[in-house]
Amino acid sequence: MSTSFRAIGVIDYKDWLNPKEFSYEPQELRDNDVEVKIEACGICGSDIHAACGDFGEPYAPIAVGHEIVGKVTARGPNARFQIGDRVGVGAECDACNSCKRCKNGNENNCKNQVFTYGAIYKETGKPAQGGYASHVRVNSQFAFKIPESMDSNYVAPLLCGGITAFRPMMTYGVKKGTRVGINGIGGIGHMA
Repeated sequence: MSTSFRAIGVIDYKDWLNPKEFSYEPQELRDNDVEVKIEACGICGSDIHAACGDFGEPYAPIAVGHEIVGKVTARGPNARFQIGDRVGVGAECDACNSCKRCKNGNENNCKNQVFTYGAIYKETGKPAQGGYASHVRVNSQFAFKIPESMDSNYVAPLLCGGITAFRPMMTYGVKKGTRVGINGIGGIGHMA
């Protein structure tokens, strides 16, 4: 288990186009957490907006990236995965799991959620750092098993853009054989 992670990110929002390497002490490994050695991390439009300060300037340094694929290198005793499992992590890395939203399976709307970056863990005051790093540490509830047959570089974008297109279709009952129209091509439209 690592006590310091390397990352690349924004040190100064005024100079965001020139990211720098930095090290940081990660959030403590809790009972349900996994530590993931990152193999691939996609780039999302939100990463650019966060890096240049469009979403505010929560703290610096900040490593963005929320389309993460890698292997579990450490785990808490109650984590869902074993060391060596390949997992993916998207835009959220923690939630309270006790509010009405969490209990109804809507952790993505939890008022106490922790985004993969740009958020602070309330218990410790530590900032969450994203996937442009050597490792990431997250609640295993927000990690997903990735089949070994899939290439990490192709899987990573599915953890944001892919689910952004997929979730609404599932919510509205789209299933095999349903005809849908996709307005737009490129990132999310192409994956849809």
